[in-house]
Amino acid sequence: MDFTKLLSLFLAYKYPIIFLTTIVEGPIIMTMSGLLVRLDLAGFWPIYFVLMAGDLVGDTVWYLVGYHFAHPLASKFGKFFGLTHEKIDKTKAIFQNHPKKILFLSKITMGFGLPLAALVVAGMSKISFKRYIASLFFGQIFFTGILISVGYFFGNLYEKINKDFQIISTFAFLVVVILTISGIRSYLKNRNILKN
Repeated sequence: MDFTKLLSLFLAYKYPIIFLTTIVEGPIIMTMSGLLVRLDLAGFWPIYFVLMAGDLVGDTVWYLVGYHFAHPLASKFGKFFGLTHEKIDKTKAIFQNHPKKILFLSKITMGFGLPLAALVVAGMSKISFKRYIASLFFGQIFFTGILISVGYFFGNLYEKINKDFQIISTFAFLVVVILTISGIRSYLKNRNILKN
């Protein structure tokens, strides 16, 4: 399938595609969605709500994993996700004292490396799903808006550069976003805001 057909397919089904990919990789998709809004390839409000829904569905999956499967999965596969029993126990101890704060913080810093353990431990702790999703929802409002804005304002630069350099600049932009997220994660770890 050539690029033109692929682009046409994406534009025809952009919202379902964005929804599904956000479940897997929210921060990058949110940032790139801001560029789509800037280029008039998507409407702001539809994409905003699709991104929020996709990311919250992803969070729901992690809650269910914690609720039903956390200990067996941590034993078998936790090392691949940085999800060890030690991290789960530490997070659980902190979590029981401040569940709303931790869930809100986990949402607004998810792209910056706050351990996934917080979402899984919420399920393990059997907190009410309604309370869980409500705590994440308010953080999601800010998180989604900020990342769309980053992509949107990058789009302003994107429109001004020569067409030949647009692919290179998009790749460079993604690298900068990834490096920024890694840098913030390292900074937060060094300040002991995030646990190793």
